Amino acid sequence: MFTFPPLANRVIDDGSTRPLLAAKEAKPLNERKRHIGAGMQTSPWIILGATAILLVVVVVLAVQNTARERRFMTATASTATAG
Repeated sequence: MFTFPPLANRVIDDGSTRPLLAAKEAKPLNERKRHIGAGMQTSPWIILGATAILLVVVVVLAVQNTARERRFMTATASTATAG
């Protein structure tokens, strides 16, 4: 039965026997696949929902801060003119 020589030792057309695969690519298939999905893949709906919640929180805090500053400036202006 005929078997092919290992891919790393095949002869190139120019006659050299340099490896066709880099050392990094010569790992077994199961080890290479493990690193492909190593990153966290989050649903776009979760990202949009978190962005919407964060936007609402920032807007509410900004409105409360503006109202507090307005009250403070009114109180400061009234004591400045009364004194």
